[in-house]
Amino acid sequence: MADAAKSAFAFGVKDTGIVLLVSALTEAKKGDIVLRQPTGPIGATWPIMPEALRRRLSGPPFLQKVSKTIVTHHASVRGVEVVSIELECTVQYNGPEVQATFGLLPAGMRSRLGVEAQIEIRNPLALEREYLPPTLRKDLGFDSWPILYVPISVIVDYVWPSANSKETFNLVLSGRYGLGKSAEGDYKDSEKRVDD
Repeated sequence: MADAAKSAFAFGVKDTGIVLLVSALTEAKKGDIVLRQPTGPIGATWPIMPEALRRRLSGPPFLQKVSKTIVTHHASVRGVEVVSIELECTVQYNGPEVQATFGLLPAGMRSRLGVEAQIEIRNPLALEREYLPPTLRKDLGFDSWPILYVPISVIVDYVWPSANSKETFNLVLSGRYGLGKSAEGDYKDSEKRVDD
């Protein structure tokens, strides 16, 4: 039974063994904003990576880290700031692995005058793989880059008669670029925004 559960999370060819990295979800109030998020890093990892390859991938140019503000929402009513949200994602990646953590920036934790704000970050839903050409596989020591989709929603409930704001998207993480599927690509997939 344990082998069946383990194989349900294993992806790719038998020599790679990339698995989703998930964490329990928790809810906490950060500043004036309710934040539901994983308790630890999420992403894709290769737990049985050969030790020699892990050492080679553990420094430059393979191991990279990037931080980016992925959600910014500011609003004022009659010159008074009522909400300021700035959600940052920090991603570390080395090719076959990618891990992300999230946090609110100090200037982006405010919700005032009856405005309720909440952010939800869920565990990755899907794992895709970008397979490498055979010559590159041999040179790098692995066969593919993982690509993940992390669902995120931001809801700001303004005091009537102002319209509420709802934004949802899938954050794209990859072992090759950190954020996004390409160096120039957008890191948000299936983005929707509604003001009602």
